[in-house]
Amino acid sequence: MFDLSSKFNSFYSSCVVLPQEVLNRLYALKNINMQRLKDGLSEYNIDNGTEYKIVEECVQGSVAMSTVVQNEDNDFDIDVAVVFDKDVLGDKGALATRNIVLNALARKTKQFKADPEVKTSCVRVKYSEGYHIDFAVYRRSWDELNNEWVYEHAGDTWSKRELTGITDWFKSQNDYSDDKLRRIVRLSKMFCNSRDS
Repeated sequence: MFDLSSKFNSFYSSCVVLPQEVLNRLYALKNINMQRLKDGLSEYNIDNGTEYKIVEECVQGSVAMSTVVQNEDNDFDIDVAVVFDKDVLGDKGALATRNIVLNALARKTKQFKADPEVKTSCVRVKYSEGYHIDFAVYRRSWDELNNEWVYEHAGDTWSKRELTGITDWFKSQNDYSDDKLRRIVRLSKMFCNSRDS
């Protein structure tokens, strides 16, 4: 039987795996927009007499797990968790907190064609080239009994969620599989992207 592995590997590395320069661009956009968020939040605090600040941030999702694949529409996203202290937020609800993030970003993204928008589980900043950044909003509180931070995600309501749990699990399983899990996920995503339905 003819061995197609070299052609398959060539297809995988040249057509599936996201090039490093695109990944670098996503991280650069993340850094720019994190600074916009922090600067906008400072202005919001001055205008409203509040003291909100981002106490933690981390990349989540496909970028964190290195499973982003190429696509013709440049429809790449980077998921970024932004964490507030629950004590500082007080009784602010999940939507109200997402709206604070929206307000802070809107102050610093006036040059964009589309305004940032509140989604059910994030605040999105969209670029005309197709990229977008989803800011997933969290609050944290200290659990004295277990000596650890407890995180809650701002979805429909506040709900308890691990900040890096899925990413940590995926990376450990991928290591255990000798990088085969990541390869399978990338190829599955590529196959799905090649179909309209």
